[in-house]
Amino acid sequence: MKTHLSTRLITLLPHTGLTLSALGLMTILCFVFPEFLTTPAIRENYPIPLIREAMSYGLMLAGALTLYSLLFLPNKRLSFISLGLLIACAALGGSQVHQKPEYDTFVIQIGLDWFVLDLLILAALFIPLEALFAKHKRQGLVRRETLTDLAYFAVGHLGFQFIMLLTQKPADELLALVRLPGQQSFLAELPLAAQILLALFVADMAQYWIHRTTHRIPTLWRFHAIHHSIKRMDWLAGSRLHIADNIWCAAPCTPW
Repeated sequence: MKTHLSTRLITLLPHTGLTLSALGLMTILCFVFPEFLTTPAIRENYPIPLIREAMSYGLMLAGALTLYSLLFLPNKRLSFISLGLLIACAALGGSQVHQKPEYDTFVIQIGLDWFVLDLLILAALFIPLEALFAKHKRQGLVRRETLTDLAYFAVGHLGFQFIMLLTQKPADELLALVRLPGQQSFLAELPLAAQILLALFVADMAQYWIHRTTHRIPTLWRFHAIHHSIKRMDWLAGSRLHIADNIWCAAPCTPW
């Protein structure tokens, strides 16, 4: 069992190096093109010195893993891709890439920063857990469908602001029709913790019933069926959602 686990962890090295180098390049691009690639709602709260330090260590680790993979592992395709990404990172300035002090604000941003953050946190949390505590020991850490699910993950995150634009306005207009000043005043006077719990409860119930419609209405099921087409489950598989399904399921949670 220990030998099998060691083999699984070794095969993970080139994938980890490629992931870190890709995340590093995307983070650098967020510094270079913040007006296009970063999310306005969160960009002002970033701890830039901490991000630069994390980038520095991440790129060094990516370089070490890539070098090890090139020297000692038989399959070098991913490692060569990682090496190319690392060269691009260095060409753009690496962790010391210039940050624009001022820039114009555009109506829609891609949200690459949100994609990087979410992917990094989920991968750092779940990939080691799956390597150590996998239910199906022989299932690899990278599936045949991993790239497919990663593409869905990217579309869902990079199109996050677009989805919010499509759902926010209808939700605001609906709430305007059912707005009750007395109830609003009552809710506003509740403790913050109670407001958060109530919002989570209402949003969760709304999403539950919206989700049920995707199983009951044939037209909606045609989109939602993609989510159930996964053959092997892992931490990334649940991201397989059609963009129309994503918009429909996100709509009830938007006001909350």
